[in-house]
Amino acid sequence: MRDQAKKNGKRMVVIDDDPVFLNIMAAAAKYAGIEHESFGSLDEMGTFTRLGDYDIAVLDYSLPAMTGVEIAEYIDIFFDRLPVILVSGSKGVLQAENDLPDCIREFKPKDDGIYGIIKAAKAILDQKEFAVQ
Repeated sequence: MRDQAKKNGKRMVVIDDDPVFLNIMAAAAKYAGIEHESFGSLDEMGTFTRLGDYDIAVLDYSLPAMTGVEIAEYIDIFFDRLPVILVSGSKGVLQAENDLPDCIREFKPKDDGIYGIIKAAKAILDQKEFAVQ
């Protein structure tokens, strides 16, 4: 299944320190047909290079060691074709951010709901799949 999901461009990684959010995202991704792995932090993932195994990343803005924007800056350098959806429990967090990395395609406040995040991920994955063909 992993090879098929990778072939179809449907592998998503979620990095968020909220275990409830991770569980809900896992269920929603499964329902949407997106293979999913989640981690509470970038350190929990083991190695940064594993990000290259995915087709899309959902990153929490506020993480204990690095922000989602800081992780996205590294993604821009090393994995320029990996789109990112930035999520946050606070709508106003991006007001302080002037120059976001190019890989960030969407910002979704968590209180907009999981459906909006999954819908955005599917749309980005569909665009990415179409661009590859």
